[in-house]
Amino acid sequence: MSVFYNNKQYSELIYSLEADFEKDIMQNSKPFFGFNSIYIDAKKKIGTTALGGAIPDGFLFNFSDKDNPEFYLVEVELSKHSFWDHIFPQITKFLAFFQNQDKINELVGKIYNLIDDDQELKDGFVKYTDKSEIFKFIKDIIENNQNILLILDNEKEEIEEVMETYSEWADTVKKLVVKKYTLEDDNIYSVHPDFQDIELPEIPPEDTRTARPLVVKTEDDHLNRTSQQIRDVYLKIKAGLLQYYPSITFNAKTTYISIANSYNIVYFRFTRKDIGIVLAIEEDEAKKALQKHSVTSLIARHQIFWTGKRPSCELHINNGDDIKEVIDLIVRVIKENQ
Repeated sequence: MSVFYNNKQYSELIYSLEADFEKDIMQNSKPFFGFNSIYIDAKKKIGTTALGGAIPDGFLFNFSDKDNPEFYLVEVELSKHSFWDHIFPQITKFLAFFQNQDKINELVGKIYNLIDDDQELKDGFVKYTDKSEIFKFIKDIIENNQNILLILDNEKEEIEEVMETYSEWADTVKKLVVKKYTLEDDNIYSVHPDFQDIELPEIPPEDTRTARPLVVKTEDDHLNRTSQQIRDVYLKIKAGLLQYYPSITFNAKTTYISIANSYNIVYFRFTRKDIGIVLAIEEDEAKKALQKHSVTSLIARHQIFWTGKRPSCELHINNGDDIKEVIDLIVRVIKENQ
């Protein structure tokens, strides 16, 4: 495969060595993952078997949403490798790691020591928190926002099959395909999807006759991966909405729960520490209506995905304070979109 740029033909590079692929990911981490991200080369800097006897290729901290930073174990793989013999066992070990609090504590300590010994890394983290708070900052991120980023040089169909079968994969594993095109000493990379879109569910194929069915998740599947406090908050919001609109339904999908009347108009997304609620309303209007909860904007393509051409934003609910104002705002959105 080739790409053309400025009337020049760039040919796709087929990696023969995984180490070369890993090097390209490391060297291009800022443009690939965003300039509000920090990527740590795990294999070279942290020689540990803390993660279930497996060492990831990197640790990624994403600060694009400063109120909800994200942590990723990064695994870089060539698509020619066996999925069942190599990729699946590796990812399974990482999933098991996230269930072991002692191992998580051990990793937090190792990453903190690494940052403390590396002035460039320390300066990077200080941009997002006070120097004296780095340890707690790292601990909170790793405990509250756990993801696995699987980076491949080409598609691998087994991954979609596993995500449809194992809810842990669908919840935790994000896939990125990075390809490299070369012309003499010049390189072009393609990244799919854009990293900032990686949390969005895949848009179903138009030809549903040949599409494999997605696993239908339940409301409890989503609530079981968050804290009891957040679970209680969601159930209070749900109960309050049903008092106003007894006929609305709450539809559980792989990555979200939606509220539907004649069509989906509100979306709930869960982490361990908060609920993100996507609403079809102007951001400024939402901020006027809320006193105790934060509101963030959605970039254009996220807005189009969730609500089409309607203006939209996302609420972030991390406590049970003044839930009535949240319920009232959602009721307003439902009413305006009937």
